Amino acid sequence: MLELEIIRRRPRRVRGAPPLLFVHGAYSAAWCWDEYFLPYLASYGYDCHALSLRGHGGSPGDDVLDHAGLDEYVVDVRAAARMLDAAPVVIGHSMGGVVAQRYVATHEAAGLVLFASVPPLGLMSAAFELCYRDPDLLAQFALVQSGHGYMANFNRLRHALFAADMPLSRAILYFSRMRRESQRAMLDLSYLHPIGIRQERRVPVAVIGGEEDGLFRPHAVRMTADWHDSQAAILPGLGHTMMLDCSWRRAADHLLEWLEQEARPGRRGAIGRRRLTATYGRNRSPARR
Repeated sequence: MLELEIIRRRPRRVRGAPPLLFVHGAYSAAWCWDEYFLPYLASYGYDCHALSLRGHGGSPGDDVLDHAGLDEYVVDVRAAARMLDAAPVVIGHSMGGVVAQRYVATHEAAGLVLFASVPPLGLMSAAFELCYRDPDLLAQFALVQSGHGYMANFNRLRHALFAADMPLSRAILYFSRMRRESQRAMLDLSYLHPIGIRQERRVPVAVIGGEEDGLFRPHAVRMTADWHDSQAAILPGLGHTMMLDCSWRRAADHLLEWLEQEARPGRRGAIGRRRLTATYGRNRSPARR
């Protein structure tokens, strides 16, 4: 079994809430959560854990990265969850949102939180939209994926991944820590992904997007929320990589509020009563600000 990198932030005072397990998105690693989210949430009494999927960050497997698909990433999440004292709230960003959904579909969890998750229609649909809306930006991501990210236009990537108030110098610092993603994982993400959610698992679900997300616009976030018969929270002043944005606390506070309402031990809130199924939701609820 791989010795995965897991960053832990323990609370000084335990509040009896489920542990939080964070799953990063493509090109990133556990560090993206530890910049702000982990210490902040730990200060509120939550036991926080962020893993680096195989081939990412300090986890082994970079030499065979392209052999890793979403199923292998789910195995990594399972390995990390088994180290916890209780079933966690699984929190995924972008690609990690799909991995989190796949994990929760077949494993016990106290909740599911999706930040700017790849929508149910997959990356192919988003790429077609981006090709029409901003073909040059699509070319920039192709450079990153090909391993030639140093040739990319960092200013263009900044506007795609962060809110408008992100300084370019800070964005470049984050870009320097990002690496290309597994080709197999990107292929897995490209197509319609019902995720095999067939079980009637009564798990609370939160779907969160950024109003300034240059990759998955609010309508794509609402599509993910509809899939789970939930509501989408579209947060102003935040981009795609909202856990690193200047206004990251807005996203963290929204998560804290949701955890208080929906993921307390023994709590079965309105969202928690909804079922995770493979039937596409019909409820197109307005965004909550």
